[in-house]
Amino acid sequence: MISRTDKMERELKRVIGMFINEASNRKSLITIIHCDISSDMKYTTIFVSVLPIEQEKTAVVFLNRIKNEARKYLSERLRTRTIPYITFDIDLGERHRQRIEELSSNIKV
Repeated sequence: MISRTDKMERELKRVIGMFINEASNRKSLITIIHCDISSDMKYTTIFVSVLPIEQEKTAVVFLNRIKNEARKYLSERLRTRTIPYITFDIDLGERHRQRIEELSSNIKV
């Protein structure tokens, strides 16, 4: 059985993905990796991956600048009483996974 938090995370990823697609200038690829939702579902941190990596800071600043518009976008599309307050951050785990993969592919056996 899927928990309420898992359902909310799936919906947040879907709807915020649509919002980012509409709002971004497409100079970088912004991918939502996962959402960390508080137990009361009032707050969420949305972790993203950005390519090229040089655009990470710019993308996160942009996303956090428009987070109120993102919340409004959510309120228009989600059927839930509570619309979480949003912050965006870089998913360092994904970056580290990519780096490990890169290093391991360079190892000669």
